[in-house]
Amino acid sequence: MRSFLFFCISWFTLLIAVGQNNTCNNATPFCTGQNMQFPAGVNAGSAQQGPNYGCLGSQPNPAWFYFQAATSGPMVIAMSATWDIDFICWGPFPNLATACNSLTGANQVPGSGYQNPNSNGCSYSGAPTETLRVQNAVPGQFYILLITNFSNQNQQISFSQTNTGAPGAGQTNCGMICLVTPTNSGRICSGQANTLSLNTSSAVTSFTWFGPNGFTSNNSFLVLNNFTTSTTFTVRGATSATSVSPSNTCSALTTVTVIPYPSFTTAPSNTTICQGGNFFATNTFSIGGITPNACTFSWNPGVGGGVMSPLSQNTSIFP
Repeated sequence: MRSFLFFCISWFTLLIAVGQNNTCNNATPFCTGQNMQFPAGVNAGSAQQGPNYGCLGSQPNPAWFYFQAATSGPMVIAMSATWDIDFICWGPFPNLATACNSLTGANQVPGSGYQNPNSNGCSYSGAPTETLRVQNAVPGQFYILLITNFSNQNQQISFSQTNTGAPGAGQTNCGMICLVTPTNSGRICSGQANTLSLNTSSAVTSFTWFGPNGFTSNNSFLVLNNFTTSTTFTVRGATSATSVSPSNTCSALTTVTVIPYPSFTTAPSNTTICQGGNFFATNTFSIGGITPNACTFSWNPGVGGGVMSPLSQNTSIFP
């Protein structure tokens, strides 16, 4: 009987989740390059009294964030959800300590609606997508961003800076952010090794990997052998930066996806043939839920059939 070699395509997905903060004083920091996502509040009340909310006719289910500009230039922050959301942004402020008491109309980022294509600091539209435009971020200064779930629907709200890397674009200070970004080397077949790696923001002072069966490690680069099932690893970072969270920690996940080897049977039409004759074998196999075009297989050692599509079929073999 011939043996098969299988080759599988690999990929992975990383998602950063952020908990909602419903007052200015416990706003969550935001950093260039982060794709922020958080569960929108539902029936969570209105934003606090005191600030001037500009174009916002109401402020239900508030979520507060802040960022510090590191370089000057325009910043574009796109927000998206499934149903109607709104936002307002204030700044610049010289420090966070006084920012929440200075959310006045004069301190709002200029523009609302579509008044200015280069600056838009407030929107009360009925759309599920919004765009904050800071025309010229001031280095070292802080900005406060409020996003509201006007629809009062259960949904995830995502936002990120979309002009990162553009010539002259403003950047934020990531040194005050606790951010850990674990990755792995992608999908593997059962029994193979996988490489885990970690990037952190400069604010992270220590970190620990956690895995199944009590696994822990403090290395940023790991090669782990003999995966037999898909496995999720958690990285928890710690920082001395202020206003990160009550515990000054952050965490993220990465999952190593293990593809089981396909099971197959080979049923030859004959076990004895004359020299120069043809041999036919029907190959029937299952690839464990993988889409057929994700894998290929071949005879080993190679024969006239070569590499074939991973489907049940009759294959002519010329010994």
